[in-house]
Amino acid sequence: MNRVLLELAKLDFNIVQKSYQDELKYVSRWWMSTGIGEDLKFARDMLVENVLWNVGYVSEREQEYSRIMGTKAIIFITMLDDMYEYDTYGALNALELFTSAIQRF
Repeated sequence: MNRVLLELAKLDFNIVQKSYQDELKYVSRWWMSTGIGEDLKFARDMLVENVLWNVGYVSEREQEYSRIMGTKAIIFITMLDDMYEYDTYGALNALELFTSAIQRF
């Protein structure tokens, strides 16, 4: 195998991995700044899973914005799903907390 090609492939791999890590850091900071996870303790914390799902779905390096926005959307969809389950067994104040968190967002 051509050594130059192998080195370029390794370099490209490392660059792409770094961009994915940066996206995860960005979304993690965003998630912490919303405070939604702390307000709604019953909701699943699936941040990393949602980021990885989007990386698998949209893997092109130049689609960073799409992955970030997709991750944010899936986080809210997951929380709505959790609230539906929680609302079946729980209290109305969880829905009020969620509405308040969304309004702050």
